[in-house]
Amino acid sequence: MSAAEDQDDKGEVLPVPYKVGYGRPPTEHRFRKGYSGNPRGRPRGARNKPKIDTGIGMRGAEAYLRAEAYRMVTLREGDNVIELPAIQAVFRAMGVAAMKGNRFAQRTLADMITRVEHEDFTSRLDAFGKWAEYKHEWGEAIERAKLAGREP
Repeated sequence: MSAAEDQDDKGEVLPVPYKVGYGRPPTEHRFRKGYSGNPRGRPRGARNKPKIDTGIGMRGAEAYLRAEAYRMVTLREGDNVIELPAIQAVFRAMGVAAMKGNRFAQRTLADMITRVEHEDFTSRLDAFGKWAEYKHEWGEAIERAKLAGREP
């Protein structure tokens, strides 16, 4: 037997000396039968995470930006712990900074709100115009059908 080999309690030859201690159990107890090497297993949803498609025609940076913007984050407000999208947390922090007197945050928040409300108003106005046009066209079509003696 060479100097690099040693014998364990059962008389088996080990290739190198094995010292038993913290984090180094005896060889007969190292790998127990029936116990997994990964006892907690794969985390839930680890395989099911949505993949971002950056193929032909896709704008990868936008997809990654959206993924980060809508990633859920955990915030603590006093004693409450809440979970919300990262973009909402940013807007919340901007609102808090604006209320504390940060002029840049105040102006940015006011400009953003003005722009969003203007876009909302114009889209509603556009939709209302299309609805009115639709009603007018079908009203005329119904009148033509009645004059021609057909069912509307």
